[in-house]
Amino acid sequence: MTAPDVSRERGPLGLLCDDIVRQREGSPFQAAYPELPLLDELRELWASLGADQQLRQSEEQVPDNAGPLNSSHLIHRSLSLMRAQSPDYLRQFLAYAETLSWMEELVESSVAPRNPAMAGARKSTRGAKAR
Repeated sequence: MTAPDVSRERGPLGLLCDDIVRQREGSPFQAAYPELPLLDELRELWASLGADQQLRQSEEQVPDNAGPLNSSHLIHRSLSLMRAQSPDYLRQFLAYAETLSWMEELVESSVAPRNPAMAGARKSTRGAKAR
């Protein structure tokens, strides 16, 4: 395996990252609003509490008489195993799933609902010309 060629020009994403770093370093707000180490601890605690709450919610959705192949039971079991093996991965996974859910809701709310009566009214004319 060879080392990457660092002599190439930076792409648009690299230039954007460089610009963000430059603006942050030269910002007058950096001295007024320094990074606080306590915030990192609070973010970790909040993420942990959120993951625990979502795990409890998944357990509440499992029916009492759920069989071993019940989807709610399988989801809760996989989340519980994930928590036992790697709590950090569980937090990342739940954050990812929550973001995807939020994005899906955003897209659904921005798309105009289709009128089912109008959907079948328009017919393609491509097949008619080929006959």
